[in-house]
Amino acid sequence: MLRELERRSPGAVEDLREDPIAWLQGWGELDVRLLGPQPDIPADSPRCDVEGGYRATTPLPRIGVGRSTPARMNFTAVHELGHHLQRTTDELVDTLGIRDDLGEALEEAACDAFAAAVLIPDETASVLLGASTPAATDVAALWANLPAVSRQAIVVRASRNLQTDGHVILLTDDGVVEICGSRGAFPLRRGSDQSNTAIWDAYVRTNAAAVETRTRFRYSNGLEAGDTMYAQATAIGRGHVVIVAAVERVPWQLSVYQPTQMRYGTSWTCERTSCSATFQATSVCPGCGIPLCLECGYCGCRRVEEFTCMECFLIKPMADRSDRSNVCVGCAG
Repeated sequence: MLRELERRSPGAVEDLREDPIAWLQGWGELDVRLLGPQPDIPADSPRCDVEGGYRATTPLPRIGVGRSTPARMNFTAVHELGHHLQRTTDELVDTLGIRDDLGEALEEAACDAFAAAVLIPDETASVLLGASTPAATDVAALWANLPAVSRQAIVVRASRNLQTDGHVILLTDDGVVEICGSRGAFPLRRGSDQSNTAIWDAYVRTNAAAVETRTRFRYSNGLEAGDTMYAQATAIGRGHVVIVAAVERVPWQLSVYQPTQMRYGTSWTCERTSCSATFQATSVCPGCGIPLCLECGYCGCRRVEEFTCMECFLIKPMADRSDRSNVCVGCAG
């Protein structure tokens, strides 16, 4: 994506870093709109972890940027530019098209990484984060040295340094995830509540600048899943907390990988929206730690074959296909 932007507009990366929105408004390829505090995302826009949207169907492709702090708006603007590059570069479109989900998750992660790479000079990040998994205090220090860069961009950049399975997570001061950069481990969803985890409990109970403990995290159904990780938490400005968690080789203590026995409640709800079945959580995927859905076989990393019903136009698992071609059991009567 960086190479493609440089091909279309030599020197753009440095210019974007100075004032992303002003640069994009003067660029001929996009119509840039500044929207309200919580903009309506266009129907054809991919799911975004930022307050903005991209519309590719108008004569001139359009991006919307929600009004917020300048740093947050800059991150959103460059993230949406990433969607434009993804959608209008044949090589990138082809890369997305071969994915099971048509590249939705990859596109989002790539746009986050692209925005962080544009906004944060590598030399500055390398000095403050080092070359391996950073401490949460290192992530906070990087943000303190780049006050014009959003916390979201800082967290995404820091997650590039994870050396083992883990997360770098930005949370609100009530324990809700704003953005999560992950390696190996199944990412925590935006909006998921982590206030009942061991690391959050340790953070709110002490007045220390940083706290450490071993913890697991909660997913959208509220149950803990995945490996128990070494975690450190610290404040990152007012109203936000950053957590760095990894299964081993963290910088704040001696740490080695310790496989943990997964324990779940009596039931689990499939996180795949077109299924949402509730089932007994008796087995988990060794790759992502998510229980395997007994209805459709879904987990965090497993492919599920789907089709679009020609009667109700909903995406259904292949198990729901009737004898009629591309018609679900419900519509076939």
